[in-house]
Amino acid sequence: FGDHTAHCGVSVSSIMNGSQAEISVKVQSELTSQYRVIVLGVQDAVKGWQKTNLYPEGDDNYIHKHVVRKVVTDYSGTFTGEKLTSDGIIAAGNEASDTWSFDLDGQWVLENTEIYALVLDENGYVNNMNLCEIDGGDSGYALK
Repeated sequence: FGDHTAHCGVSVSSIMNGSQAEISVKVQSELTSQYRVIVLGVQDAVKGWQKTNLYPEGDDNYIHKHVVRKVVTDYSGTFTGEKLTSDGIIAAGNEASDTWSFDLDGQWVLENTEIYALVLDENGYVNNMNLCEIDGGDSGYALK
C-alpha cells in the first residue's frame, strides 16, 4: 500500500430490473489522474465439478467461492477496463460516473451475488475498489 496509495474513492450500486442488473459506478479523485474501471458480477457458493485430493476423478458438488460470472465492462488485449471520461482523466476533487446493464439467466443465485468495481490508475494498478449486493446494493463511498 505504501507504493500505491489510494487516491480515489469508488461507489457502486446495483438494482435488478426483471432479469437485468443495472449498475452505477462513481469515482471521485483526490488528485488529477487517469483511471479505468472494471465491473464484475461475482457469485459465491457456485456448485460444480472440481478435481480434489479426496476425489481425484472429480466432485460434481464442489462449492466454488467468489466466481466471476460476468465481466461487465469491455476488455481487449491492449487494455483492461473502461474510461469514465473521454480521456479517462478525473480532475482533483471531481467525480465521474457511468452505468452498465446485463442480463442474468436463471442459474444465478442473486442472494449470493455481488457487483465488484475496481478502479485502475494510470499505471494499471488497482487503486481502489468497492462492492455491493446485486439487487438493491449501494456501497456509497464507504469501505467494507
